Amino acid sequence: MAKDKIVFLLTAAYNVLAHRNQDNMDRETTISMYARVASDYPADVVDHVIGGLLKPGQGKNKFFPSFHEIGNDLEMFGRDRLNLRDAIERAAT
Repeated sequence: MAKDKIVFLLTAAYNVLAHRNQDNMDRETTISMYARVASDYPADVVDHVIGGLLKPGQGKNKFFPSFHEIGNDLEMFGRDRLNLRDAIERAAT
């Protein structure tokens, strides 16, 4: 998934979920860090984890998730796929 789409989803989630007070620079840094990590995962995994924050009744969060929570969810839903991709790339070389 393109980084700008990830930033859009994160910004939307940040705006609709309760979050700690941050100035604009801190918020932009937080969203940029999350987007950088999320961009390593397949688009459908990112959409499920981050886009899922915006779906009524589906989101488990009332608060904007911590870096740790996002990372755990991305790993849980995406690790097997990343391992498969890495194995295919190793076999191709």
